[in-house]
Amino acid sequence: MGASCRRGLVLAVAGLVLGLPVCFGFAPSAAAQTSVEPVRVVVAVLPFRIHSAQPLGHLERSLADLLESRLEASGRVTVVESLVVREAMVGYASGELTEEALRRLAADVDADWVVAGSLTELAGRYSLDVRVTPVREGVSSHSLAYTAEGDDELLDRMNELADRILEILAGESPRAKVSEVRVLGAEGLDPDPRRASACAPERPTTRRWRPPTSPC
Repeated sequence: MGASCRRGLVLAVAGLVLGLPVCFGFAPSAAAQTSVEPVRVVVAVLPFRIHSAQPLGHLERSLADLLESRLEASGRVTVVESLVVREAMVGYASGELTEEALRRLAADVDADWVVAGSLTELAGRYSLDVRVTPVREGVSSHSLAYTAEGDDELLDRMNELADRILEILAGESPRAKVSEVRVLGAEGLDPDPRRASACAPERPTTRRWRPPTSPC
């Protein structure tokens, strides 16, 4: 074997071991190097409306920021920038937005869904009311409600809210869990079906009438 052949073989083996694209002069294709990005759902989160006698105006934006961060952390959601949302809301009347207005607002900011919520505080207790509305006609919106006793529980409810919104965006609904099965009118029955069948009263047998045979 010549020196040039041995040198080419050494380079090929080194490429296999080190994972270098020197083997036999072939380079990885662009298709192999390109990773497919998952399709993300675009969501616009509106500033929360605050109802409280206390100075809680800072929660208007901080709750929306917290929800946006939680949704984006899933890797399945792209959140519309808050500045874009605020500029789009200028064209709508103040107060509670109707479902039709929320759908138009979602279309204005090129979002698939829009999240609008309000927080009511009374004597340290919180009530969260949130509506998740799609841009498409014919797709139902979702109304969500949570309560919290204090700031710590409010943070927990916000995390639960984000999880529920992710379920809605994925087209999943919470499955009902069966906690107990009760058979009404079954008091006094033996739970063992084998003993129950053994102790069951025998059914009376019914004999079919036959005509008497002739002695002849």
